Amino acid sequence: MAGLMNSRERVQAVFERRLPDRCPIDFRCTEQMQAKLIAQLRLPDAESLYRMMGHDFRFVQPRLKARNVGEYYGHFFVREPAPGRYVDNWGITWQRAEMESGDVFYDVVEAPLREVRSVREVEQYPFPDPADEWDFSGVRAQAERYPEYAVAGRTSAVFDDAWRMLGFERMLLEMALNPELAHAVLRKVCDYWMKFAELLLQAARGRIDVMWSFDDLGTQNGLVMSAGMCREFIIPLVKERADLFRRHGAHVAMHSCGSIAPIVGDLMQAGVECLNPIQPAAGMDRAQLKARHGNLVFHGSVDQQRVLVPGKPADVIRDTRECIDVLGRDGGYIVAASHEIEADIPVENVTAMFLAAQEYGVYRQ
Repeated sequence: MAGLMNSRERVQAVFERRLPDRCPIDFRCTEQMQAKLIAQLRLPDAESLYRMMGHDFRFVQPRLKARNVGEYYGHFFVREPAPGRYVDNWGITWQRAEMESGDVFYDVVEAPLREVRSVREVEQYPFPDPADEWDFSGVRAQAERYPEYAVAGRTSAVFDDAWRMLGFERMLLEMALNPELAHAVLRKVCDYWMKFAELLLQAARGRIDVMWSFDDLGTQNGLVMSAGMCREFIIPLVKERADLFRRHGAHVAMHSCGSIAPIVGDLMQAGVECLNPIQPAAGMDRAQLKARHGNLVFHGSVDQQRVLVPGKPADVIRDTRECIDVLGRDGGYIVAASHEIEADIPVENVTAMFLAAQEYGVYRQ
């Protein structure tokens, strides 16, 4: 077994393809689930929860300085024209949706570029500037509070934000019928998140260990678009972000929900070192992926859809152990759920997963 490591050393070992003392753990949950866990487990604060779950990462982020009435995945709401309806800094209109579990999400109901017909109109649209909206001055101080942890940063989703600007169906149609317009929207969105990432990484001054980007390219049954379209429109932008992250000394991690097996190799060639969330219910077969892409760091895969929500603690422990056995064989695995942990998951299943990861994820010779 490797000598006892702290969280930062453990994560660095996985990315460097060395065997850590145990599989690193990434605990992520919704705001509502976090409050539920803290209350039911009788913990004093979020940091105590992270420590209980064995969480090896701490995220840093800039302070939002622009006036707002709420925030959602890197977007912030500048006005509320009707109850539960918000317009964000990009001009996108969102509708608040509260689940039975108490989790709150927001759905896009109006895309600001829905009427554009030319690249010139896209170029003339007043896209936001992250330098005007975010204060990055405190990022380094945040990172310095966690010397023993792997410090992570993140941007948001280029493809997702592009279709939010244009409309989902319209975006896919333009990619097929008017690729110049689709490229123009993607370029504008990517430029925003590239600048955001550059400012974040500069402010951290080398202390961000892992940098995340996002592009939801899969559905339950396959890719959102053809693999060829992914390679034309999306993969080059993934590479731009990966190159930027590496220039600042950060490892490259990417989130993409759904069934994306046909393009995993393309993502790796573009510079992605770590892929999340490896959803088995969407056909992301653990054994096949490990066999085909053994140099990739796998992140996630504990089955939220079929195990964490409906199962019992024994089922959760069994699935967690399978992930470690298959994806963590010879290293290269970070234990996490196959989705952000939501409030409809029983508390006992959450604790079963992360306690099992801490116990069973230890590497022994």
